[in-house]
Amino acid sequence: MHFISNRQQNVTCTILSLIGLILITGCGGAYLNNRPVITQESVIQPTQGLVVARVINTSSYPLPFNNLTIAPENLNESKKIKPDELQALTPYKKGNTIFASQIPPGHYSLKNVIAWHFRGEYRYSYFIPADTKMGTFEVKAGQVTDLGSILYYPKPQDDKFIKILSRIPETANGDILAKYFPFYEYQKDNIITWKEDGLSDDRYSLLASIAQNPLDYKKRYLSPDNSLYFLSKLGVIVKRSSEGEWTLDAVDTNLALNTIAQNEKGDLIVGGSEGKIFWKPLGEDWIDISLPYEFEINELAFFDNDTIDMVTNDGDIVLLYRAKTEMKILQWEEMNRFKQYKGWSKQSQSKPIEKSLRLKRQKEKPNRIVNVAFRKLNEVHFLDISAQRTYSNGAFSNYDIKTFAYHPKTMEVYSYENTSKMSAVIESGNATLGIEKTGFWDWDGLPDYFRFDPISKAWIKISRKISTCENGVIRNSDGCPDTKRKQVNKKKSFKFNSLPYFKNDNEAIVIASFSSVNFWNGQRSSELKILSSNDGGKTWLDTGNKLPFDYCGTIIKEIKDRILLSCNGVSTDFYESFDDGANWQHVRQQENF
Repeated sequence: MHFISNRQQNVTCTILSLIGLILITGCGGAYLNNRPVITQESVIQPTQGLVVARVINTSSYPLPFNNLTIAPENLNESKKIKPDELQALTPYKKGNTIFASQIPPGHYSLKNVIAWHFRGEYRYSYFIPADTKMGTFEVKAGQVTDLGSILYYPKPQDDKFIKILSRIPETANGDILAKYFPFYEYQKDNIITWKEDGLSDDRYSLLASIAQNPLDYKKRYLSPDNSLYFLSKLGVIVKRSSEGEWTLDAVDTNLALNTIAQNEKGDLIVGGSEGKIFWKPLGEDWIDISLPYEFEINELAFFDNDTIDMVTNDGDIVLLYRAKTEMKILQWEEMNRFKQYKGWSKQSQSKPIEKSLRLKRQKEKPNRIVNVAFRKLNEVHFLDISAQRTYSNGAFSNYDIKTFAYHPKTMEVYSYENTSKMSAVIESGNATLGIEKTGFWDWDGLPDYFRFDPISKAWIKISRKISTCENGVIRNSDGCPDTKRKQVNKKKSFKFNSLPYFKNDNEAIVIASFSSVNFWNGQRSSELKILSSNDGGKTWLDTGNKLPFDYCGTIIKEIKDRILLSCNGVSTDFYESFDDGANWQHVRQQENF
């Protein structure tokens, strides 16, 4: 990701103009025809066609691709002929963006997709070019050209990434228009798409390889039988059994999966974007029981072996459902709902919601609900509702979070005074950790971590500092590396690259990030080290052990008998170690397709 300030960009544009160069984007858009997404207020031009597409981002890059550029085949005939840049529909969807713009008739090819965002004085950009293998398409006056789904995948190879842009082989059927632009009138049997080029089999093969090598896992789930599930894009589910065996599963969607749950009988249910829900009774195939596309499936959980709870939202309303597993096609019963400015439909009479937790009506439009999550703390069940202001940039995660307690049996919400300073309690390896959110006066802006001591029943703060020697080198188990140097009463701060992992109440491992700044040029650098503790995280020592690769630094906290390391966001590789990282075994490997 590249970012520069607006002031720097303006100066750069001026200099480039003086020397006769043209920027494709950022300098007034002079080299492009900007094509806004259609709305109900758009004047539909009968002399133009409509180009529709979806871009799916399978990488860990967080900002959505909000620009799609197409080039006419006669682009080089005249300087007056320009590429067309389509703008994405907002608010942005998770992991994918939608495009629908009016385009002049002609023959076109895909030029690129771009993430181009502003925040304060900074611009963030990420550019993915297309190649000739994408193919070409035609735009006709008064007709729809449906390009289907365009897929971005950064394939890891050695120490770099190969940026792959491909299209999913599918029949253009107008689904994107029907879902996101229902006001647009068109003839479904008159939709055109990419020109046939004989490469469909190659694209199916590429899609299968990408699906089998997911780069980014948005959700981890430890099941009752101690299997660990990783949810990814394209409906992919990676499973690690309790015996350490890896298998791959998938459901029929090309979108992101958000949540999965399993009961003690072995029944599975999974949900995600556009209302997608799939139900798999033990020993049977997946059954599609999806809701309307407007709903984002946020959470699924088993209340008991025969009852499933579900939380979903459509951007304005949160709905809590419950279903019995007696039927193959689940019948959902609404248990409660939350409407902005109106609150909950079912509130506990004994503990009504405090006024401070009620949303007040304001003159501006309601916030967009972007996520709803279950949480349990001190045996109390909570719902966290995350929302964004409608006028904020939806690409950045600035959320207002409202927290409500609820009765799991009735789904009634109630007021709860949380006296614990912990905002979350999680299990990491063989210990219970608490997370205390950063406060206004915290100088580093990082949360504090605590370990729960089962003997004293107290929370013990986990240190983020380590002792150094006279020359600034951090201590290891043998003391200072140079025997002539002595330990000094000086500490060096570090960041947790992943959660501290506890083998037992006292022995812990952490992957720590140490930052430094070059005095002469101001450049920042960081170094990852594997640290160990024998006193529950009060003090740390450098193990001297190395990561298999610097970018593989996520410890999977759910595994208790070894260190399982993920390269999440970079590759599909997993490594495990039984000796604090002195030796690593490659247990799941990225394919070289």
